[in-house]
Amino acid sequence: MHTSREKLGTEVSGTVATPVTLIYRLPDKVPHASFGISRDGRLAYAVHVTGSLAQRARTAVAKGDRVTITAGRLRPRGDAVAIVDLEAEALTVDLGR
Repeated sequence: MHTSREKLGTEVSGTVATPVTLIYRLPDKVPHASFGISRDGRLAYAVHVTGSLAQRARTAVAKGDRVTITAGRLRPRGDAVAIVDLEAEALTVDLGR
C-alpha cells in the first residue's frame, strides 16, 4: 500500500489498469498522457506523463502491461481517496509479461 511518506524518485511497479489517454494541452500543445496502475488488484496510482514521454507511453504502454515508474512527484488526493497522483519522470515496460 502507498503512503504519503513516499519520496521523490520512488519507483512504483504495478499493472496498467486503464488505457493510456493522450491529450494536447493548449495553448502550447504539450502532450499529456495518463493511465491507471493497479497494485494488489486495486487501482492505486493515476500516472501522468508529459512531453515526448507522453507520446512514447501512448504507443508503448497497453492495459495489462507490467510497468515500473520513477516518480517525479507523488500527490495523495486526500485521506478519503486511496488513489495517488504520480507525475512520472521515467517509465519501463516489462516486455516479459
